[in-house]
Amino acid sequence: MLTLEFDGLYRGFSEDGLSFSRAGLMCYGWLIYRNGVLIARGHGGFARCEDASSNIAEYLALIEGLGALIDMGLERETVQIKG
Repeated sequence: MLTLEFDGLYRGFSEDGLSFSRAGLMCYGWLIYRNGVLIARGHGGFARCEDASSNIAEYLALIEGLGALIDMGLERETVQIKG
């Protein structure tokens, strides 16, 4: 069985060092396991001027992990997804 694990994070930018805006840095990572053995991994990051959030970072991680499964030709196999 395949397992895709993913996570994302968000850190907002601020001009005063205290408040956060909808702009910020989003980072993510994903891991793919087959029967408990790591077979692939990836990560990335984006700086956004608007619409940045931890939810979007999580979605980026999921999308990239699913894309990796397709790139590896594993799209027809059963995948357990953990976010």
